[in-house]
Amino acid sequence: MQNPKRNRTRSVRLLAARLGLLGLLATGCVPDALRPYGTLLGAAGSAGLSTAGGWTDSEPAITTSFADAVTEVPALDTFDPADPRPAGLLQRGANGEFTLQPGFYAYDAQSYCLHAGTHGPSRGDGYLLAPLRGPLADPIRKLLQRSVARPDIEQHDIQILIWAILAHTNIGDMEARSRQVAGQLLTPDEIFQLNGGALGILPAAVLEQMTARLPEGLRAVFEAEATLRERLTAGAATYEELEAIAVLAGSAPPESLAREVPAGRWSFHPAGLFVRYFPSGYSRTTHQIYTPEPFTIERDGQGRITAVEDWSYDRLELHYAAAATPLANGTLASTFRTLRFHDRTMHRPEIVASVASECKDEGWTLHGLVPDTAWAGGTTLAYPPNAPARFAQTRAQLQDVARLQQALGVRADTSSPASRDRIDLGHLVLAIAALRAQAPDGAPSLSAAQDLLLRAWQSAVCSSLGACPAPPAGEIHGASSAGPLAKQATPGAGTSRLPGGGGGSYDPSGDTATPANSNSQRLAQSGRPAEPADQADCDAARRDVADAEAARAKYEDPDRLRQAADMTGDEYQAMLFGSCQGCESPMGVNPDTCEIELNWTLADYRRRGLPEISYQADLAHEEFHANNCRRSGPQRYAANMSFPQKRAQEEIGAYNRKIEVLQRWIQEHCSQ
Repeated sequence: MQNPKRNRTRSVRLLAARLGLLGLLATGCVPDALRPYGTLLGAAGSAGLSTAGGWTDSEPAITTSFADAVTEVPALDTFDPADPRPAGLLQRGANGEFTLQPGFYAYDAQSYCLHAGTHGPSRGDGYLLAPLRGPLADPIRKLLQRSVARPDIEQHDIQILIWAILAHTNIGDMEARSRQVAGQLLTPDEIFQLNGGALGILPAAVLEQMTARLPEGLRAVFEAEATLRERLTAGAATYEELEAIAVLAGSAPPESLAREVPAGRWSFHPAGLFVRYFPSGYSRTTHQIYTPEPFTIERDGQGRITAVEDWSYDRLELHYAAAATPLANGTLASTFRTLRFHDRTMHRPEIVASVASECKDEGWTLHGLVPDTAWAGGTTLAYPPNAPARFAQTRAQLQDVARLQQALGVRADTSSPASRDRIDLGHLVLAIAALRAQAPDGAPSLSAAQDLLLRAWQSAVCSSLGACPAPPAGEIHGASSAGPLAKQATPGAGTSRLPGGGGGSYDPSGDTATPANSNSQRLAQSGRPAEPADQADCDAARRDVADAEAARAKYEDPDRLRQAADMTGDEYQAMLFGSCQGCESPMGVNPDTCEIELNWTLADYRRRGLPEISYQADLAHEEFHANNCRRSGPQRYAANMSFPQKRAQEEIGAYNRKIEVLQRWIQEHCSQ
């Protein structure tokens, strides 16, 4: 039974609102908050429709539009990393938010229609990050947050509740199931407030008069909300019928497109990460997120970058042919003598290898902040090849960052160390991109080098925006006291460190994936996974099995053993996997004591987006070695490991043990 007092209160509120809005209509003054419905209000006022079920009391529940998508980063259009870790491996907070760790992650999220009467996503549509805004953004955000802890509530039921909120439907007038879902995801006060802004049902004749002179897109939205309100309170509509009203079939008309946005364009998130969206219909969206890693930057006496290294030992070394040459108005450029990329690979728990590749006497780069007067050329000094195009690319890159600074209210400061790194890393990104374009075979090493530089550039951008603060002195954020995460260059002239991100939280429920076409769906994002929550651990365990089997196969190769007939055990291993000077593996056995040494703790595994079963399986691998070492004694064990044949047998046994642990866990925890 409805509360008579609440209904009287609501009637007084609606009457006051009608009188106020009709007065504004008479004067032609419509508040800014109502501008989205300004045409509709004017049309109704001209038609004398002053009491049409309360519709004039309302502005759109959600006002997020393409104009709110202000943190896109076109400079990252070439950043397309492979093999993301599942974001489901990250720790979750009370509201379903992810605890960020450095690296590249992907997440298939349940998403929701936020723009009834518009078209669903089409293949190739670009979607950008925009905040969830509007008078009813808060209750929608809260129900999305709370839904993470209620996997028993179906996504369709949550979507119906969101459609009801968008259409200003009285929750108390909805059918029993929807009232129950509202009671599970919203507080009584929140439901009371939503009911206070609810609208009545418009007769068909009145609706037709009101919408006759509206633009097509606005008319479709208004009619969809009115029809949804009617069907939701009637209580007889199926989900498919509601969906047909809210989500139009086919592609949105091209004339509604503000501008072209390529699919997969990255946006900067104020939480200190970069995100892009790939919708699959309106109900599922893949998030790809990159949280910057820490990087070490080395420079020569002229201040030019000579090396960039990430926290996993991937390293680009740059050697210049001569001193930097002035081009125009202080613009400096250098040609490369050698570019050498060290590509690190790891077969946990103990193999870290680095394969080097290089190119010589190719390419050039700029240094420092290039003044505006250099863009057009106009100098008698010789430019390197395609310099005007490079200047234009550099300017666009700098403008991307300037827009981010303006959007986030950050003061531009090109003299800070992070900005200096960001500018010079940006130059190198463009230099490597130019070399890749010239390479006939695609140059895999150049591709990896460009990826490294783009990741370092993002770390510098994040730092210069204040979203990736520097760690305490002597630490790299997220590092343990030992092992590869703690590796640092010696402080001093020519060396700087970009701290990377992580440690903060990412709450998708405050965001929308917003299209450039106003007649396409904007999509509310959520922390609810589209797949079961444990699927991420299962995927990670299966990848670990595949990697362990690949490493074991190298030791089982008889041809490799024949080639190693005159080698030591270390030389044999280097032949199989390569080597990495100065690199530390996650774990290993000390041959002098037969004790396991942990360079990565369980916390370090989790920081790397690895589940606990990965740690346990690696530990089982090392326990196999440690037990054999204890049985034979340290001296004999070390002697055995110096022979390729015996080393191969030992490693095959250890990898068998690791695979056994992983497969047993998969069998117990994962669906086939």
